Amino acid sequence: MKTLIPSEDVEAAIRSLDEAFRTQRRHDLWDDQGVLMCSPGKEERLRRIQARSLDALSWEDIDYLMSCADLTIGTAATVKFMLPRYLGAVLTFPAFGWYSGVAILRDRLDRCGFCSWPADQRLAAADALILVAKAWVLAATETDDVGSEDEAGQLLLWAQDSRMRVLIELRRGSGRKSKPRRG
Repeated sequence: MKTLIPSEDVEAAIRSLDEAFRTQRRHDLWDDQGVLMCSPGKEERLRRIQARSLDALSWEDIDYLMSCADLTIGTAATVKFMLPRYLGAVLTFPAFGWYSGVAILRDRLDRCGFCSWPADQRLAAADALILVAKAWVLAATETDDVGSEDEAGQLLLWAQDSRMRVLIELRRGSGRKSKPRRG
């Protein structure tokens, strides 16, 4: 597969995500009483995932968590916490065969109030989503997957529109940034 995205652009997007989401508190999949926040049948896999550090999660684990987040696992906070990790993984290897494709990703962002997130988080996510969409368009084009190409194209347009809205907010001074965590 051809490389659409220069590695320096991928690295810059990942750095931007890390910076924008640095204040995002780790979201555990357990509630305050130690009960897993998931639908029945998902406990065993979540226990295996929880036993590893976030840096040790496989792409399959990241994809699984993103595909289930705020539906059958965790809450909206799970989506927000996993998004930078998911986008970083997709940017690293866009042709992996991600289950959490365009439709799932857009659904999670819409369900979790993406438009109300701090401006720096929306901008970093939109920039990364633009790169992801371009990579997915290329992958779909190379495999003649017209449906996926159209979906990726729709994600590209949505991400570009989201980016423009944030830039307008910031120019007008109405975009808020993430607040630093208190020690």
